[in-house]
Amino acid sequence: MGLFTRIKRKIPFSNITGMTVSRFSSEFVVHVGVDHDYRFSSANLKIKIVETIVDCFCGLHKKKMPLYYYDDLSLEQYTTTINDVSKKTKKLHTIEPLYLDSETIRQN
Repeated sequence: MGLFTRIKRKIPFSNITGMTVSRFSSEFVVHVGVDHDYRFSSANLKIKIVETIVDCFCGLHKKKMPLYYYDDLSLEQYTTTINDVSKKTKKLHTIEPLYLDSETIRQN
């Protein structure tokens, strides 16, 4: 099985509530409203993956997606973990999100 053929977790687009993106590293977080978040790292594909998720979110929900941009190299502090969910807590953001669609995301 190759690197790109393993599925670690399926997240329905209807459960995605937003994303956090690092301006200076390859990390980004998919926020899942009813479950724990998923933190990714992709040096080569980050922008394309984020654009694709935003495009799908906007198409499904018919509204712009909330995105949080941080200058942090690690986005761990903004990621709700399985442990957090078991304690019924969520990681909160310290900034307001930008609401973007597939066209405006390319400008940020």
